[in-house]
Amino acid sequence: MAQTLLFSIIIPTYNYAIEVPRAIRSVLKQNEKDWELIVVNDGSTDNTCNVLEKLQENSSFTVLNQKNSGPAATRNNGISRSSGQYLIFLDADDEMSENALQYFRDAISQQPDVGVFIGGHDSIYPSGKSKQHLPKLKVSTNVDILKAYLIDKSLAISNGPTAMRRDIFSTYLYPEQFRCTEDIPVFAHAISNFKVALISKSLARIHKHDDSLRHNTQLAQEIGLSLVDEIFSKDRIPKECQKLKSEYSSIRSLSLFRTFFLAGDNISARTHYKNAVIAAPLSLLKLSYLRKYLKTYIR
Repeated sequence: MAQTLLFSIIIPTYNYAIEVPRAIRSVLKQNEKDWELIVVNDGSTDNTCNVLEKLQENSSFTVLNQKNSGPAATRNNGISRSSGQYLIFLDADDEMSENALQYFRDAISQQPDVGVFIGGHDSIYPSGKSKQHLPKLKVSTNVDILKAYLIDKSLAISNGPTAMRRDIFSTYLYPEQFRCTEDIPVFAHAISNFKVALISKSLARIHKHDDSLRHNTQLAQEIGLSLVDEIFSKDRIPKECQKLKSEYSSIRSLSLFRTFFLAGDNISARTHYKNAVIAAPLSLLKLSYLRKYLKTYIR
């Protein structure tokens, strides 16, 4: 009888031929045999195909090649082809820490009713410096956990050190209309509907880049506040969590304001700042943003 897989590790990749071997090898080093590795190549135009073929000569993992469809569709393809009880998404330029799966395995055995396990990670910066982030949370309700993630920013959730039970995706997949930030609605859905547990260990090394998609003003404009509506869909987010929508809308608007302010687009920046104040008037008390807003009229 075939062994039931506990984990499916899914690596979406697009034009990361140089970095993806590091991510793959970090998974292949994990112990036990209760996991599978699926690499989804999202129509890469660099040497990714050849690199993956070469790696498969000496290692056993699955490669799915698809036409370029974006990160959300790539993750969803991996989900549809996976069989593990828990899904872990690892970005192609990041890596799993040594014994990461064993820490997940131990946590699952101790708390089998938990749907989301959130571990810590080390941020690796272009300068070579690193900073460790271990999750801390002194709350128990799903509302408090969602607030810590979206509003207070006291709970960091990242791909790599997070394992989500398969049934989380039975009613909701990654929103394919978004070319970035697609993970935020999924994490929000998971932590507001399922039991959450923290693992106070660094389970991944996340490499930071200056050219992050999150700083792309065109994508930011396309997504805008539709991200807020996606996150707080009444079909998925419990009623008691809906009270957080206005405050998060303000936070999202301030984030957009900052993106456009730094890009020198004063008109768009002002619009997003005004949206933030409308959603939450107390945003006016955030003086650093107010000063930046006033600068859009004089620079």
